Amino acid sequence: SLPFGGVKHSGFGRFGGVEGLRACCLVKSVVEDRWWPLIKTKIPKPIQYPVAENGFEFQESLVEALYGLSIWDRLQALVNVLKMLTEQNSTGGNKKEK
Repeated sequence: SLPFGGVKHSGFGRFGGVEGLRACCLVKSVVEDRWWPLIKTKIPKPIQYPVAENGFEFQESLVEALYGLSIWDRLQALVNVLKMLTEQNSTGGNKKEK
């Protein structure tokens, strides 16, 4: 009996190997918390679906808080992030209604 992909190196690894297996599979990523069962990763409300009106500004401030060039820029961005989170929690969300 011949291998599925052909004889010798002509088809080996293409159809009967890893690439052939991947062609028959639906590849998807699965992410789960792995350390402590009581600690859960939460997505901030401004960027949960449906994304709030200030979602883009929230992400901009978050990136600036983490990667800002100066300490002052980072602190200002951190204040903006905290302000948006408290506004989001107090108002229940700034989502558009149709």
